[in-house]
Amino acid sequence: MHDKFPVGHPVVYIDEECKQVIGDDNDISKVEGLIKCTVLPPRNLYHPVLPVRMYGKLMFALCRSCCDALNQNLCIHENSEDRTFTGTWVSVELQKAVGMGYIITKIEEIWQYEVSQYDPSTRIGGLFVDYIDTFLKVKQESSGWLIACIDEESKQKYLDDYKKAEGITLERERVAKNSELRAKLCLNSFWGKFGQRENQPKTTIVTDGKTFLETVSDPKKEILSVLPVSDDVVYINWCNVDDTIEPSRITNVVIAAYTTAQARLRLYALLEKIGRQCLYYDTDSIIFIRSDTPDSKDLQTGTNLGDLTDELEDYGEGSYISEFASCGRKCYAYKVETPKGVTDYICKVEGISLNYANTKSINFDTLKSFATTGISPEGDEEVVLSYKSLRRTPMHDVITRNETKTFKNNFVKRRLVDNYDSVPYVKKSCNQDDLTIMRQQLDNPQVITIYDDEAVVKTEPASPPLPLYPESDMLLMSPEVEEALENLLNIEEA
Repeated sequence: MHDKFPVGHPVVYIDEECKQVIGDDNDISKVEGLIKCTVLPPRNLYHPVLPVRMYGKLMFALCRSCCDALNQNLCIHENSEDRTFTGTWVSVELQKAVGMGYIITKIEEIWQYEVSQYDPSTRIGGLFVDYIDTFLKVKQESSGWLIACIDEESKQKYLDDYKKAEGITLERERVAKNSELRAKLCLNSFWGKFGQRENQPKTTIVTDGKTFLETVSDPKKEILSVLPVSDDVVYINWCNVDDTIEPSRITNVVIAAYTTAQARLRLYALLEKIGRQCLYYDTDSIIFIRSDTPDSKDLQTGTNLGDLTDELEDYGEGSYISEFASCGRKCYAYKVETPKGVTDYICKVEGISLNYANTKSINFDTLKSFATTGISPEGDEEVVLSYKSLRRTPMHDVITRNETKTFKNNFVKRRLVDNYDSVPYVKKSCNQDDLTIMRQQLDNPQVITIYDDEAVVKTEPASPPLPLYPESDMLLMSPEVEEALENLLNIEEA
């Protein structure tokens, strides 16, 4: 809500037209919107800036080829073209990347927008202000009083401070712990609707042969499945062919992109501060090491929108995490110690409900063993969980069936190194200025490769172009479709 958002329709610049905005030196500081370009990352970042989608995941790497191959060894790609990424990024995120050493080698397209940003002093500007304020009030009231609110004076100070910071008046009688009313879903999921995939599968209920033929032979439709329900009813599940997708009135991918990009920049500002103290981070959370050494960094918590909160607060002041283990994204466990001598274990694994039965197999010890040895405490490379689940069949029957889920190490985001550390794909230590070296790569047809103690110059030919594959517009009809069509035609003839 506090960050900038695009409004209106963009002015689109393509290829040479982009120089009208960025000039001859690719100065993107004046761009507000989307930029499709090719970038060459630096080699020495511990936390890369720009995301790229590979393997259905959002990866943060410094070499395209190493990331594509999930290379767990040192990078051997000497040609800068092997390391570059081509994609579309939000301008604010790309501007940060350039400041961190990324070099833009080519700009293909720019969508330039007018932007609106909320002004806390005047309470005007920005998007979704009233919506966010409505549900933020519910969330804050349902979060209860702060631990520091021990008397009426401290409670009133909390209410006054929140009104001053957010412009929201909390009702004293409504401030009480109530997890069911925290409105988290309304706050966190709203922006996602703007990025929703437009080509959602659709189902047509067909009762006559003419409609059936029109549907399955429509070149604008891709048939996903055909389900005969009865002698005279067929379900056809379909989606639009990519070239014929109709834009949705409720989606705006640019707003969704701005939301996620600016959220990542807020997270990156924290990562810059703590550096290698970070053990794990996700969209809105960080687990890091804090010590009493002079160079140790700390992160401040707060109660306002965008502030960090301490997840150990409920354990009491002085509580800390003594052990932490992670086996991949959204898969971690930690051990909490309290000043009263109480020990608690927290385990989070995406996709697995950690009920009483499952926690016997998936727990802190399991994740710790996988993280340190690659196998379970029992010596297995994976853990298989069996359970009963309620499912709905295509015929709308509700059944109970046996299902299994497999747990194993799933760490592919970075390259693993010694001492349980990880680095981005390609990161190398060097004693030279990476930015200078990369600029030489752009200005010189030769390839300059950075090793630990020297720069080696080699000449390599450009990579061959990728092959092109013709697309087929032929409609293939499966035996099931043919049978369903034949049944419908027979019914009409009868």
